Amino acid sequence: MRSFLDHAGFDVVEMFSDSPWVQAIAMRRGGGDIEAERRRVRAAKDRIAYSPLWTELFDNLIASQLEGTMSLTAALETMQDDSRGEEVSLFRSAFIEVWRHNEESWGPIPEHLIKP
Repeated sequence: MRSFLDHAGFDVVEMFSDSPWVQAIAMRRGGGDIEAERRRVRAAKDRIAYSPLWTELFDNLIASQLEGTMSLTAALETMQDDSRGEEVSLFRSAFIEVWRHNEESWGPIPEHLIKP
């Protein structure tokens, strides 16, 4: 990842690889104060880096919408409690939109699981 960004003309601001996912934050070389960006990103790490909750919700999305090893309803049920973290509402919105585009094949979304 670092090599690709370097060859593409970017400076790495920060990399987070302490989850199953690698996240790179970069800026165009010469595009600003990289040390200030590093401080800003490090201060916001808890909101930027993928959390265990993000991984759980992503895994449920894949298991239900692609693999078929989890029911769509069961997956959407894991996305109902917003108090678990800010990722929940983002995943729920995306999940419902994908389901809406596939209702003909997947059937209707249970009304009690549709939240704004």
